[in-house]
Amino acid sequence: MNFLSFNIRGIHGGAKASWIKSLRISNKISIIALQETKVESVSSACCASFWGKGNFESACAASVGLSGGLAWIWDPAVIKIETVVRNRYYLILKGFIAGDGNPINLVNIYAPQSTSAKLQLWNDISAIMDPDVGFWVLAGDFNAVRSSEERKNSSFKPVCAENFNNFIFSNGLLEYPLQGRKFTCIRDNGKKLSKLDRFLVSPDFLTNGRRLV
Repeated sequence: MNFLSFNIRGIHGGAKASWIKSLRISNKISIIALQETKVESVSSACCASFWGKGNFESACAASVGLSGGLAWIWDPAVIKIETVVRNRYYLILKGFIAGDGNPINLVNIYAPQSTSAKLQLWNDISAIMDPDVGFWVLAGDFNAVRSSEERKNSSFKPVCAENFNNFIFSNGLLEYPLQGRKFTCIRDNGKKLSKLDRFLVSPDFLTNGRRLV
């Protein structure tokens, strides 16, 4: 079970779809999380352009104007989804892993900008999460860093980082160490760098060789 998460910054555009599709195929991705679709609804045809050949299912949460928007695309032979929970800032899939039947909960996140709004989001998600009901995988653009080392040439807010770390620790989550570049958000022609995108998982999730990219 391999995951891919990507802030698409607008789902329309053939080059983006072709690139994501090539990543999915080359890395044998079975579950895709997309942030900032910037549309109210993502059609099946649009999802197919990102997925390529083979069966898939999808779910989306609407943007507010051109702000936000979330989508999950997955292989139904890998996970069986029973419940979808939609919110402006998160999109949750609840189901089970095909084959072993273990419950799994997938949370696609695009966090708001302000520190207070992010704190409310962390509290809302914490109220939903139940570690006794299956694995948890949180993916997306959290719009927060965990330390000053995760920002370069941009403002670091200690309170925001503390709130984010408290959310991670209080829910018993682990950050999956991703490969590649240290920073995931590049702005102002490469002058401002931040690590905003990540995977957070329940400790027992990776025991069977699951991979996230």
